[in-house]
Amino acid sequence: MSWVRIAWVWFAVVSTAVADFRDFKMTGEGTDDQWGTLANWEEGEFPTSSDSARVDKDCRVADGVIGLSERVYVGGFGRDASLSVDAGGELKAGDSGICIAYSRNNASLDVSGVMTTAGSVLLGTDADYAPDAVVNFRGGCQVDIGSLTVGATAGGGVFTVNQSGGTVVMSSDLCLGDVDGSDCTATYTISGGELTARRLNTGGKAVGSAPRFEVIGSAANIRFTSVSWLGGQTELKFVLDAGGVSVLSMTNGGYAAASGVQLTVEGAAFAGDEDLLLIDVSEGNSMTEFRNVSLPPGYELEYRNGDGVYLVSEPAAVVTGFGEAKVKLQKTASGHEYSKVSDLRYAGGDGAQLMDLYLPRKPSAAARPAVLLIHGGGWAVGDKADKREKQFAEFMVDEGYAAVSINYTMTAYEDKPFSSPRIAGCWPQVIVDCKSAVAWMVEHAGELGIDPDRIAVMGGSAGGHLALLTGLSNGIAEFGDGCFGGGTVRCIVDFYGIPDVRRWGGKAFIDEPEKEHPEIWALASPVEHLSENSPPILIVHGTEDPTVNIKLSDEFAGILKARGLPHQYVVVEGARHSFGLILPEMDLRPVVRDFLKENL
Repeated sequence: MSWVRIAWVWFAVVSTAVADFRDFKMTGEGTDDQWGTLANWEEGEFPTSSDSARVDKDCRVADGVIGLSERVYVGGFGRDASLSVDAGGELKAGDSGICIAYSRNNASLDVSGVMTTAGSVLLGTDADYAPDAVVNFRGGCQVDIGSLTVGATAGGGVFTVNQSGGTVVMSSDLCLGDVDGSDCTATYTISGGELTARRLNTGGKAVGSAPRFEVIGSAANIRFTSVSWLGGQTELKFVLDAGGVSVLSMTNGGYAAASGVQLTVEGAAFAGDEDLLLIDVSEGNSMTEFRNVSLPPGYELEYRNGDGVYLVSEPAAVVTGFGEAKVKLQKTASGHEYSKVSDLRYAGGDGAQLMDLYLPRKPSAAARPAVLLIHGGGWAVGDKADKREKQFAEFMVDEGYAAVSINYTMTAYEDKPFSSPRIAGCWPQVIVDCKSAVAWMVEHAGELGIDPDRIAVMGGSAGGHLALLTGLSNGIAEFGDGCFGGGTVRCIVDFYGIPDVRRWGGKAFIDEPEKEHPEIWALASPVEHLSENSPPILIVHGTEDPTVNIKLSDEFAGILKARGLPHQYVVVEGARHSFGLILPEMDLRPVVRDFLKENL
């Protein structure tokens, strides 16, 4: 027997002692019709001597009134009933909570004011009856409750919660038909306001229910802070407008495995061709259990591992001159629009050589500068669309530059990178790929609207090493410089990269041992390619970097200084490895902005 069922048995035994509202004393000459307006109750409160309040007729907590009781029941053996909490009114229940439609009669609760209880709010608690119950949380409401169970142990009936605005906070769970013995229709529909609960539990214990969590429009902000459970025939339904905003956040967890979950998306989900963020899950809790997905014609569900989100996206578009590439209009966090061209091939074959273009929409009188972005990941993992690379790219858009983020050939392992047996290192193909990307940008400069003489290269960690090597080396046959048009780099931005792989990192991507082939290791070290014509270099490194020791950058900066080569060295006190442009210790955007403005 579930706890909800136990609570109902207790109520059935003691119900004769529960006070009816009409037993309470009124002030003035109130008529029978006025009993439902709690503004007339003496001192504006339920009598504190009553530990239970039963609503078996329509009743409301009016502006300026506090309805106070240990437990509240709405709609029981007498007749259908409704309880309204007006704006400015307040309903307070103790640990015993609030029960809606606790027996054979239908009931409703309408909240525009404040409602609080440390206990549960239950809809339907008698397996022998099938009443209907509706709860409306309206704009301006402030609801703070322990938990909400929609369709508790009811033997049937329709139980619905509609949230059109306000703030609803649950310290525990939102349960839809997730209690032993429940066999009803349970729905939570939200079209506005904020909803926060520990988790969403649906359908796992229900007999035959099909619980639904439904989002209407784009004005809702929903947050579940722990791992949720969706079972049975649960349906997540999104009926979207053109807002294109985040609607569901799984902040500290995602969905546990759920075999029968149906995801349905209807309506126009985009404004200006933007992606719509549907679900945000934390790393390690990806939502992989959608077996049935229904979307509007022409849309697709896309999971982006780097961002940890599910998106509803428009289908691939054809871009003249670039083949079958995905093109979408997007915005940076600062509001600058750009066209993103995804998964464009910049070299022949079917390998890793794909790039994403970030092309500002703002008109430019002259050809734009462009920045090639090379992701990190120990030459073995990482992606052009990772969070750091996307931040770099959108910052370039904000500054009016075009950005090109690339994938490249990486070291291959049998299973898990760095731990399972290695199949093959990526040298020298990795640098051939990077140089090929520069050559592609030069070749297609006219189509991209960029200046082929103003190209910078930027990367972090292994990407910093490749950025340095791409920008410092020219005319080397092993790098493919003689096989394509080439193109020089105007300046380099190196985030905690490796200037000399003989000191650190070479074993991660070079198959030949250094002792037997020192010339290969020297060729792969950017420091060996310095010359009087080397482009300006910005070096950024954190003092607490546990991966790439800052001493490598210290020594590199010392060499540049000794040789009189243009450079800037920024040390970030306290910073570790793999950071982006904005971190607690320092905002690096002005540094990068000024460096590029001066040299690009």
